[in-house]
Amino acid sequence: LKPGGLLYIRVADIGSWSARILGRNWLLLNAPEHLFFFDPNTRARLLEKNGCHVLETRHAGDWYSITQGLYCLSNSIPNMVTKGLFTFYRKLFRFKGFVYLNLGDIMDIYAVKRL
Repeated sequence: LKPGGLLYIRVADIGSWSARILGRNWLLLNAPEHLFFFDPNTRARLLEKNGCHVLETRHAGDWYSITQGLYCLSNSIPNMVTKGLFTFYRKLFRFKGFVYLNLGDIMDIYAVKRL
């Protein structure tokens, strides 16, 4: 990255409330897709060490289909009720709607390379 260049990255936030609550069942603990994890402090130190200045950090949400949301829930919380809800919903309703969810576990980071 050239000096003055802008950097945008999206990473999982291991310090988020959802990661802390779900522990080892947190959906983003899915090696080999995610091998390294950051919280806002570790992310800032890494970028500063490599000559970048963090301009902004936002916790981003995303759009999920109802089916996808129930699937994620059923995999994150090992519970027969959530697995049953997912199976019931998938078979009977097949609703194609989407919902916006912000679980606080995804960070959008905007930084600039120092001159």
